[in-house]
Amino acid sequence: MTRVTRHEPGSFSWAELATSDPRGAKEFYGSLFGWTPVDNTMGPGPDDVYTRMQLGGSDVAALYKMIPDQASQGVPPNWLCYVTVSHADDAAKRAKELGGTVIAEPFDVMSYGRMALFQDSTGATFAVWQPGNHIGAQRVNEPGALSWCELATREPDAAGKFYSGLFGWGLKARTDVPYTEFLRGTTAVGGITDWVPGRPTFLRTGWSTSRLRTVMPPPRGRSRFRGKFWSSPRTFRASDGSRCFRILRAPPSRSSNWPAEPPVEWPGEESLKISVGANT
Repeated sequence: MTRVTRHEPGSFSWAELATSDPRGAKEFYGSLFGWTPVDNTMGPGPDDVYTRMQLGGSDVAALYKMIPDQASQGVPPNWLCYVTVSHADDAAKRAKELGGTVIAEPFDVMSYGRMALFQDSTGATFAVWQPGNHIGAQRVNEPGALSWCELATREPDAAGKFYSGLFGWGLKARTDVPYTEFLRGTTAVGGITDWVPGRPTFLRTGWSTSRLRTVMPPPRGRSRFRGKFWSSPRTFRASDGSRCFRILRAPPSRSSNWPAEPPVEWPGEESLKISVGANT
């Protein structure tokens, strides 16, 4: 396990969960990945808390309680993906030129860094991060850490042009499935997948694990979080009851021992994608 000390510009570097149930989220993700919560008071109210989730003493993600305005507008619990940039102000200007929307103009987050919140040309929301004394995730691409971010959109071609123009990413179309990888240099850092017409577009997070059975919470939980094996014995789909789903893959060496199973309930309300074994 290697501690990350820098994220190159154009890299996904942080993921942040807005949730209606911080306590439940801490318990769920703690049991799923072994994360330990570190609460940081951000204001006078009882809900003004920003929680850094740590793995082995290193920051890997964060969560906070959704603000009332989000809930009143029907915003579901969601993960926000951050991309590291050299200059947040330049990124904001470029995003506008490419047809995106700047939801929140660049602003300083104390001494931690400078950020801005964007909506891409197809409607997905994401953030950029110009690091100060906080780089973002201190561990990535290992079990329990961020390993992938993926855009689900109805307009993959338009999205590819937007992100390529904003971050300089190359685009590599898969030949086996309708999927396009984002390349920073020769390294795949994320991807684009087609989405069902009429559904909103969004970026979703992917997390690594070395085993699937041991991270699956027990069946008959008490929430809307459901999952089932889908397409093949190696693939697991989880849904949070709103608009998101995630896929878990079992190790190829054990795929023959993983029969399809009926849906199970998970004790949580958010959604995620978990890759087992090598990063995908």
